[in-house]
Formats: sequence, C-alpha cells, structure tokens
Amino acid sequence: MGIPDNSGWELSFADAVSKFLKEAPIPSDQRRETLKKVFERNELKLCALVDLGNKGKLTAECVALARKKSDLYVRRYVQQPLKQLATWAASIDLLPHNPLHAWKFIPRTSAVPRRRAFLPDEIHGVLAAASEFDEIFARPFRSDIIFKTLLVTGNRPGAIFNACVGDLQHGRIVLPYGNGKKRNGMATIPLEFERELRQYIALRGNPKSNESLLVSPDGSNLILSNISHAFRRILTLTAVHRFWTCVEAFPEEADPMAVAELLYSGKQRGFDGPPPKDPLKIAKRKRRVEITESAAQKIGPDVNRWLEGHDMYALRKTHVSWARRLANADSVKLQVGHAPQDVEERHYLDLVDAKESSRAVWDILTGARTLDGKNHAIMPLALAAGAENFQNVDYGVDYGSKNKTAAPNEMSKSAPQVLSLLEYKKMKGVGIEPTTNGLKGRCSTD
Repeated sequence: MGIPDNSGWELSFADAVSKFLKEAPIPSDQRRETLKKVFERNELKLCALVDLGNKGKLTAECVALARKKSDLYVRRYVQQPLKQLATWAASIDLLPHNPLHAWKFIPRTSAVPRRRAFLPDEIHGVLAAASEFDEIFARPFRSDIIFKTLLVTGNRPGAIFNACVGDLQHGRIVLPYGNGKKRNGMATIPLEFERELRQYIALRGNPKSNESLLVSPDGSNLILSNISHAFRRILTLTAVHRFWTCVEAFPEEADPMAVAELLYSGKQRGFDGPPPKDPLKIAKRKRRVEITESAAQKIGPDVNRWLEGHDMYALRKTHVSWARRLANADSVKLQVGHAPQDVEERHYLDLVDAKESSRAVWDILTGARTLDGKNHAIMPLALAAGAENFQNVDYGVDYGSKNKTAAPNEMSKSAPQVLSLLEYKKMKGVGIEPTTNGLKGRCSTD
C-alpha cells in the first residue's frame, strides 16, 4: 500500500500505442488513422515507454532525423504524436508523470507559411471554378456549397464535415463543444443560406437526420484530405482564369482547364481513345500540347504567387477578416469558437449575438455590403415558406445533450453566453424592444 506503481514504464511501445489508439479521446477517425501510421513507422526505434524518459537522446535523434527529412516533419509527425501519447499515459496513471511535458520541439528553420484572406471577387471566382468542375465532370451534387458553408460559418473544416443533417437547426449548425483548445463556435447562418442548404439536402432525397450534412460531389462522405486536394485544384483554376488575359491573347485552342491541370499536377491530361493514325489529328494533338505548355509557362509564376497562403483553411481566416470589419469582435469570437481571453470576456460579457458575424459575411458575399461597410441597393432574397418564424430565434452557447461535459477548468473559460430575450425580461424586470438581430441597440441590420 502506498508504493508507487512503476510497471507502466516496462510496457512495450507497441502495446502502449495499441492501448492509446483504442482508448484515448482522439477527435476523429482520420486523426486516429494518421497517428496509427506515424507510430507504426516508429522512426526513433522506441522499445518501451521507459524510452520516453531520456529526453536528451530523443532530441538528438530528432535532430539527426530532421537532416534527412525536415524539421517540420519531425515536429509534426514525430514529436507531437509522442507528446500526445505521453500526456495520455500520464492522465490515466499508466505513467506516474508525463516524461515529455518539458520536452521542447526542435528549432524550426523553414519559413512559417502564413494564410491570406480571400477578397470578395476572389471568393466569387473560387465558387465559379467549383461549379465549372461540377459541370465538366457531370457531378450529381454541388461542391461550391461545401466551401460556402465553411466561409459563412467560419468554423474548422473537420467540425463542419462531421455535422449531420439533424444538426441544421433554426439559423445555425449545431456543433459539439470541441476538444481542449480546439473549440467550435455557434456556426450561425443567415436564413437565406439555411434555405439554400435545405434545398441542397432535399435534392439528395431527404436523407436521415444522422446522415452527413455535406457530402462529396459524388455523394460519398467527405474526407478532409480529399476535399483539401480538390480545393487546391479549384484554386488553381481560379488563378488561371484571373491571369488568363493579363499576359497576352492565347490561341483559341488554349484551354484554361488543361493549363490549370498542368500547373496543379505537373503533367498534362491525356487524350481519350486509342492513339490516332491520321497525320492531321496527330498534328492537332501535338499543337494542343505545345499551346498548353506555353500558356502554363507564361502565367505559371503569377498563378503560383497568388496560390501562396491560400488553402481551404483560409476560408476560416476570410470569415474572421470580413466579419471584424463590420461586426462586433465578440460576436466573431462566439461564431468561430475563439476562446475568451481576459476577465471581462470570461465573466462579465453577455448578450453577444453570433448572428452578427455570419450576417456580415453573407452580406459581403452577396454584395449587400462592402468591406468598408457601405450598403448596396439590391433586392433582398425571398425567404422560404415559414422562414419568417425564425427571425427572432434565441440560442445559448449551451450546445445541449450532444456535447460532452467540459472539465471544470474548461467550464471556467467557456465562451460568452447569449441570454434569451425572455430570460432577460424576467431577470431585469424591464421591457426591451426586440429587433431582428436580438436586442435593440446591440446590433444593426445595416
């Protein structure tokens, strides 16, 4: 009795990994599969958990491995998974303490890539390019609505892709609380976009509430890596269209889609059917290859420069950047899931309306407002039947029974709560004139 149990140190590395992958709270199956592949490689040749206690040796081996591969690879696919394994082992008392708690990542010498927010015309180009791909390949389901959802909600792709049809509720997509520092936001959406999402769901044959809210263009479940590559291809086509007329007039045979494919994959698309025998047809194919190669060389540098800092995750940055120009900063934090930082945000901030954030982004996207806040006189979109009943929906940050109860230290740092109008009247005993965005004086529809 009272004697420390150090048997966990003797557990083999393979058995510890197997137990970790089975029992640890890993946020997604995709992340679990990635960790499994990383640990199977075991590039530091660990035999037992006791090997995690020699930080000096581990660091030396990581530095040597970085010379063969890269410092970014070692930090992301060696050190970070090992630290995650050690943290979990200590949390369940498999180890008496976390041996890698103070283990530092090796210095990073490569440049840190920085994402850039899209401008409104760039977003329109991206959505148009996505529709062009859908039309060319005769896809049964839209792909542009996937990226539009990421932009309007401002939440992480992984969280949105895991949402189900039943999570689409009045004016928002209900997301789980999140894991640790990776919080999810309110993910509110304007009524116009909710109608668009429901039409998209109806075209899929009214799927069940537990089926995926968004699907790939072929109807299968969304895989983050696959849709990221697809978005990169769409971005490349977007950039080709942007710079198509900036260099010179290309011959009529030049095809922007073929040029985009060459710039994306490094090789040209093949030709359908058997090799031709007609000399004219052979010459025509050869000319097409030469024209595509020439066009790619001329606009390639501009395309590559534009692609720097742009990826699917930049849609989240775009939401924050746009919304912060027009909406309350606290509304943006609540919408995208940024944790409160100071005492006021944690304890004294209330009556925050996340709808301000999504409405601002939607208005910029549709052209109702510009980034400098100026209004455009456009006809409002007609609401779907019954949508007028959703105008004054109140919601709180309590995500309901879908969420796992947060730890005490997390609860003390929960996001600002949204107080319903009825609760406010009861608590304060005063009348407040409601508006379409919550409480009078807090928000504006401009």
